[in-house]
Amino acid sequence: MSSEAGSIYAYQIDKQGKAQAIGWHEIRVWKPENGYFWLVSRPEGEETRRWLQNESGLDPQVVATLLNDDNRPQTTFTAEGTLITLRAVNQSRVNEDDDDLIGVNIWVDQTRIIVIRMKKILACDDVRNELKEGQIPRDTGELFSRLMDRIMTRLGPFTSRIDHELDLLEDRILLAAKIGTTQQELSVMRHRIITARRYLMPQHGVLSSLYGDRAFWLSDLCKRQLREANSHINRAIEDINSCREHAALLQDEIMARLDRNMNRTMKIIAVFTAFLLPMNAVTSLLGTNIEGIPGQAGTNTPYGFLFECIGLFALMVLCYLVFKRLKWFEED
Repeated sequence: MSSEAGSIYAYQIDKQGKAQAIGWHEIRVWKPENGYFWLVSRPEGEETRRWLQNESGLDPQVVATLLNDDNRPQTTFTAEGTLITLRAVNQSRVNEDDDDLIGVNIWVDQTRIIVIRMKKILACDDVRNELKEGQIPRDTGELFSRLMDRIMTRLGPFTSRIDHELDLLEDRILLAAKIGTTQQELSVMRHRIITARRYLMPQHGVLSSLYGDRAFWLSDLCKRQLREANSHINRAIEDINSCREHAALLQDEIMARLDRNMNRTMKIIAVFTAFLLPMNAVTSLLGTNIEGIPGQAGTNTPYGFLFECIGLFALMVLCYLVFKRLKWFEED
C-alpha cells in the first residue's frame, strides 16, 4: 500500500466470499455493496492519518482514539459501530521485553473493520494467513471474533514466560552467595507484572461488554466465540496474579537475606566492641588526671582513684535501676 510501512495492508471480502488484497485507491472508491474490508495499519502512517481524518467518515473523537498509542482497554458503542481498545502481546521480535503488551485500537461496523496497532503483532498475521489459505469470514463480526481469539490465545505463552523468568530468578536468589543485581532484576519483573495486570483486568470487561445487543454487528455464534476468547483472559489474569504473589515472595526472600547479612555484620561489630571494651575501660581509668592511681609516684591523696572507682560503680548501679524501672531488660 503506497510507500508506507510494509506491515500495513488491507483486504476486501466480497459477497461471494473471496478475499482480495487492496490498496489505498480501492479503499477510497470502496462502497458497501462491494462487501466489507479489513484494514491493518499503524498510527504514524501519513496515508492512514489522512484517510481516517478526511475520508473515513468516522467521528473525530473516534479517529483521535484510534490514533492514540496509550489507550486503556475499553469499549465505546455508537450508532454506526463500536470502538474497542485493548492490549495484545508483541511477539514479532526476539527479546522484546520493553513492549510485551502493545496497544491495539479497533473500529468495527457492519462493512469494515479497522485495526490500528502500535507495532506488528502475530495475531493479525495469523488471520491474514488464513485469508490467503481461503478461510474467509462471512462478515466483520466473524473476522473480529477470529482476531480476538488469536490475540487472547497468545496471552498464555506471555504469562508462562513471565512465570518461567521468575523461576530462573528464584534459583539465582536461592543459590547465589550474594544478592548482587537480583534486586534490580526483580524490580523490573514486578513492574512488568503490574503493567500487565493493569491492562489485562479491564480487558476482560471489554469482551464481556460485547455479549449484549449493543454490538449489532456480532452474531450469536460470534458472541459464543468471544466468550471462549474471554476465558483465555481469565486464565491469563489468574496466571499474572500468581506471578505477582511469586514476585512478592521473592522480594520477601531478598529482604530476609539482606536482614541476615545486616545481623551478621552487626554481630561482628558487637563482638569486636565487646573485645575492646575491657581494655578501653582500664586505659580510661588509668588515664584519669587524679592522684592515687596504683603505681603512681608522689601522690598526696592515695585514695582519690578508689573514690573514683566507687563513684563509677554507684553510677552503674543507678543506671541499672533506671533501666530496670523502664523495663528495658524485659523481652517483648
